[in-house]
Amino acid sequence: MDQNLKPEPEPQPDTISVFVNKRWNMIGTSHNCEILPSDLLIDGTLYHFNGSGYYESHEILESNKGYWIKCQNEGHIIFQLLNSLI
Repeated sequence: MDQNLKPEPEPQPDTISVFVNKRWNMIGTSHNCEILPSDLLIDGTLYHFNGSGYYESHEILESNKGYWIKCQNEGHIIFQLLNSLI
């Protein structure tokens, strides 16, 4: 394990902590949520395959869909759960 790796953050109400690796990661959740700002993330690299042969950029994760996201380093990112449907 990388000695520079920060410990997993304390869980907060309505959040989910997800471990990611350096470079590309496949992520998803059963909840609608947004990813809270993090130094790990490379801006503009959250993509979803739309089923028609194209990838679309996103800022909000929809439940039960898979997404690609690129990270600068390994660590934990935090999803903020959203109450309403997208």
